[in-house]
Amino acid sequence: IELYWRSFELARDVDDKIPHVEALTELYLRTNRFPQLVDRLEIVSREANKSREGTLWMAAAHQAAGEVGCSVDHTRASSSARSRSPSRKANLVRA
Repeated sequence: IELYWRSFELARDVDDKIPHVEALTELYLRTNRFPQLVDRLEIVSREANKSREGTLWMAAAHQAAGEVGCSVDHTRASSSARSRSPSRKANLVRA
């Protein structure tokens, strides 16, 4: 499992990390540790200050696990968080 995490860390962007999340999901499901995967994804996204990416990774994990409802919830949370945060353009206009 740690080799898969290393591959995840070495991937360059969100889209490159999704296949690694899907592979990790299968491994965690086999060992009945899926909640630990979600916890670790949350920690990684928080430490990297990448909440949007973390939401997408968790959505991919839930989708790979067959939990489509949770996947949709995570995706909606990501889009609503983006809409609540002020845009960069708005910040530049105020400055």
